[in-house]
Amino acid sequence: VSSSATGSLLSKLEDMKYIDKVHTPTHRPAGVVKRKTESLYGKNFWSNAHKTVTIRNPFDNAVSIFLHKKIVVHPNEQIPVKKLKELKVKFKEEVKIVFDKVQKTPKRSYNSRWADWQWSLYTKHNKPVVDDFIFYETPRDSFNKILKKFNIQDPEVDHLIDNFVKTYNMTRSKYD
Repeated sequence: VSSSATGSLLSKLEDMKYIDKVHTPTHRPAGVVKRKTESLYGKNFWSNAHKTVTIRNPFDNAVSIFLHKKIVVHPNEQIPVKKLKELKVKFKEEVKIVFDKVQKTPKRSYNSRWADWQWSLYTKHNKPVVDDFIFYETPRDSFNKILKKFNIQDPEVDHLIDNFVKTYNMTRSKYD
């Protein structure tokens, strides 16, 4: 389960023959991904596949959802100050709605954090069903662990990951 950016990077690794097959549904619970993957490639594929999930911190995730689902603003688009103030108020209201809803009815009993809903993206029966996590706050560290696990030492792969990290940091700065 990945972000579109991570999926794009993994697809490039597939093109380079470091990955046999990439299936990158975005923002779907693990059970849904498993059923779809098994229907496309068979049960053996799912059980033998190396599974990763991309995780953003709750604030980054809220910003992403707000920008792309609610107002669809491109990072280079200029927004009038009046509109920006309106969006700031709207954003705070949207985050509060989600926060309040999850605090009242957390989906898992292990805690009551507002980002708890993400738990279902990579767990079944309250246990992770993925092999690795790619954390958006530390993508280089996350990818380094995966590269080490599979003994991938290729300057071209390092360059792709560096570009991924650079693009992520630039986008994050624009939305800051």
